Amino acid sequence: MNNHVTEDIFDFKQMVENSLGAIMIVDDKQNHYANKAALRMLKVNKEDFLQESFHKFLHEDYHAICKNRLYQVIHHGKVAEMMEQKMIRADGEVFDVEIMASPYFLNDNIYALIHIHDIKERKEAEKLLIQSEKLSMLGEISAGIVHEIRNPLTSLKGFIQLMKLDDNRNPKYIKIMEDELERVQTIANDLLKYSKPQDEIYSEVNLVSVIDDVIFLLETELFKKQVQVEFTHELPSVFVNGSESQLKQVLLNLLKNALDASQENKKIFISVDTHNGNVLIKIKDQGYGIQKEEIEKMGTSFFTTKEKGTGLGLMVSYNIIKNHKGIVEVKSEVGIGTTFFITIPAFVK
Repeated sequence: MNNHVTEDIFDFKQMVENSLGAIMIVDDKQNHYANKAALRMLKVNKEDFLQESFHKFLHEDYHAICKNRLYQVIHHGKVAEMMEQKMIRADGEVFDVEIMASPYFLNDNIYALIHIHDIKERKEAEKLLIQSEKLSMLGEISAGIVHEIRNPLTSLKGFIQLMKLDDNRNPKYIKIMEDELERVQTIANDLLKYSKPQDEIYSEVNLVSVIDDVIFLLETELFKKQVQVEFTHELPSVFVNGSESQLKQVLLNLLKNALDASQENKKIFISVDTHNGNVLIKIKDQGYGIQKEEIEKMGTSFFTTKEKGTGLGLMVSYNIIKNHKGIVEVKSEVGIGTTFFITIPAFVK
């Protein structure tokens, strides 16, 4: 028995109008249509949109290339492949998008059917990842430099103490050496400061959105390793008072660690719950696990279980949670996996 409904039953105009993706129909002089998602994205009403040209909402850096792309679509019936560009909302905000256009035939005329994807959040997440990688690299360099500097410093300080016992010593030279050694020590300490989180203004942060962003950011790496993430939350939004960028840094670091510890075709479980005025974040992997004596050292300077790690990522993460008046706890079983528990006070209005 054939239970398929016939195609003519569907209202395709309604489907386009209510689509979550931004869709427009334009020519090289005038806008002719924008669905609800497009109008929301541009923060413009329908009447104002139709009175403008598409270029009105394009960043000036992309006027020339977009003009050529539209010309190829409208006058030659070619498809303009997906391309990253910048657009401008009606309120003046510049944001990143991916745009593609295809020919739309109507009454012997050709228009451009444009699909637009707002990638502002993805670009911000990519920027965060780059910052995190820079911090990790800088931390590794700092750790190496500090290690190399401190060894000779210890020896030199010892010899200076011996020289002080010599009656033929020159106090002036010793003083100069001590001052210079102190300066080198200061430089070494300053290097370590680069690995510490900077103070930021706290605000209301939705942890559900933050975790969604972090999972999306690591989507490619998860796919390559065939590791799945199961994210559960009892509420659609769970808020804390804090720094969104710093909390993203913590969650990105912990999820990357969980991914590094995971074998192929395993899962990582993330959950967000509220209890007694606190928010509890749980990140559980199915990795190799951590020895009990190693758990006690986690979050301390330069301790890591990774062959080429520095431990700075966890150290910074622990400090960030501490600055948010929270705590980090770890439970692990060798051969079974590791679970990180983060507790932060919930946002109170």
